[in-house]
Amino acid sequence: MKKRYIVLGLLALEVATLPVAAHFVHNSDFKFDKTAFETPQRAIHVKLNTKPGVTRYMVSANAPFAITSEGVEGILNVKIHNHGLVNGNAFGKNAQMPGPSAACVTPNSVHKKTIYASERGTVLREGGILSKSVLVDIRYDPSLSPKLKVLTQKKSSGITPAKTCNGSSSSS
Repeated sequence: MKKRYIVLGLLALEVATLPVAAHFVHNSDFKFDKTAFETPQRAIHVKLNTKPGVTRYMVSANAPFAITSEGVEGILNVKIHNHGLVNGNAFGKNAQMPGPSAACVTPNSVHKKTIYASERGTVLREGGILSKSVLVDIRYDPSLSPKLKVLTQKKSSGITPAKTCNGSSSSS
C-alpha cells in the first residue's frame, strides 16, 4: 500500500512541474536547425585538355550548379552533353540533363558573371563518378582567356547573370 502512495506522489510531482518546464523551453533561445541534417551541395568537376577557344569540364553535381566567367567580354556558347564518350570512356549513364542544353551569353564586363545556371544536379542514379557526370562544352573567341569556375548554387547565389546573346538577362 505504501508503494502505491509513493508512486502516486511522484507522478503528481511530475505533472506539477510540467508547466514550469514548458515555460523554460518556450523562452529558451534553442532553435532547431534543419540545415545541419541536409546533404552538403557538391559540384565535382574536372577540366579537360582542349584547343584554344574551347574549355570542357566533366561535372558531377548532387545539387544545382553554376558556371561563372571573369575577365572577358565577348560571346560564350555553352553546350551540355548528358551522355557520350570522352577519351574513349562512356559518361552519363546515371546522369540527367541539369537544365537547358545550350546557352549563348555575352558578359558585358570583365567582372564575374554567371554564364550557365543549372536547375538541378546531374545525378539521376547511384553509380561511378563518370556515369553521373555531364560534359560542359564552352566555346569562345580563341583570343580570349576567360577565367571559368564551376560552383554550387549556394556559392554562386550573389553573382550577376550575364546577358544572353538576344539581350535579356541569362538565367539559363
